[in-house]
Amino acid sequence: MQKTIKLLTNFGKSNENLKVEGTLRVREVFVSLMKDMNIEVPTEELDPLVEILLNGRDINFYSKKLDEELKDGDILEIYLTPLGGG
Repeated sequence: MQKTIKLLTNFGKSNENLKVEGTLRVREVFVSLMKDMNIEVPTEELDPLVEILLNGRDINFYSKKLDEELKDGDILEIYLTPLGGG
């Protein structure tokens, strides 16, 4: 069964509808985006400069976190927090 996931980011592919067959997890989308942008993918924990929301809720509030399975109609938001300074 085909699922449509809405992907929002502040870099790369944004406001895109992903159409997928079968199982897709948050981690797979995140890793794919990072590789597309030539950004090193964290292996253990998320970098504090990365914010991931699933249906408006921080991914850390989900029991499976990055391994949460995406469902039809989900909205996945992945943001890189810009650094400031001076």
